[in-house]
Amino acid sequence: MLTRLLCRVRGLFRRWLPALLALLLCAAYYQYTAGQERHRVALAAAVTAGRLNADSPEVASAHNVAVPPFGLVAGKFLFGLGLFFGGLAAVWFVMRFVVPVLPRWATKQGGYKVAFYTLPDAQQLRTFNLIWLGLLGYFALCVLAACLVS
Repeated sequence: MLTRLLCRVRGLFRRWLPALLALLLCAAYYQYTAGQERHRVALAAAVTAGRLNADSPEVASAHNVAVPPFGLVAGKFLFGLGLFFGGLAAVWFVMRFVVPVLPRWATKQGGYKVAFYTLPDAQQLRTFNLIWLGLLGYFALCVLAACLVS
């Protein structure tokens, strides 16, 4: 009973660990850019009040090392995710009207999952890597397209 519970907790942790790390990274990036924005606002207020020259090296360095704000980066990422999932949905919709030629291993008894696990280990790994790298490359193209859109 305890072993099964520990296995289940470990499985949940393994599944949710990337999401937790992503949230931690987003929170850290948000805190960094929010602090940077507060510093820039303080410098702008000092320039407006006349306590600081707008051409001072401090203002120039704050402007030159500026990281894009969190909202801009998050917006580009969400737009890239929209392109990714929209493209997958479009492909899935089109494939309903086209009869694809399935690989020989996929037409065996039991469907894809059973047929996949009957493949030799090397072919399973090759198939998994091909699909994983293809989706990763497609996602990279979607994020690049989102970054190029202003």
